[in-house]
Amino acid sequence: MKIGTLAALTGCKITTIRFYEAKGLLPMPLRTEGGQREYSEEALKRLTLIIDCRRHGLPLQCIARLLSFTVSEEEDIYGLKAQVELYLKGVEAQRASLERIEDFLKRVQAGITMGQAFSEEKMSTTLKDSKA
Repeated sequence: MKIGTLAALTGCKITTIRFYEAKGLLPMPLRTEGGQREYSEEALKRLTLIIDCRRHGLPLQCIARLLSFTVSEEEDIYGLKAQVELYLKGVEAQRASLERIEDFLKRVQAGITMGQAFSEEKMSTTLKDSKA
């Protein structure tokens, strides 16, 4: 399939597909005699996986690392498990940070009284209350 078809099927921009190729996430496609890229069904599956990973917030470096395990020997399964555990710890830290931000914003929201100014002093009080 041509790059335009691949883009249409996945909703991925052509420039992004080329970027993923350049980064080694997508294998370089075969070329027709006219020099056009020709993508396989495997490329479609790989791109769909990459897009799904990105939608779930995985950075490209993480995706590349996970994909490298899928083409390596079986013994790398322990390395893959360790890598996933590392990423999970990062997600847990991000979740904790987001929960703190959410708590703070809820306190700010609760402290806002319609028709009254929200001063720096009130913001400072809200910040102190959110540390408790």
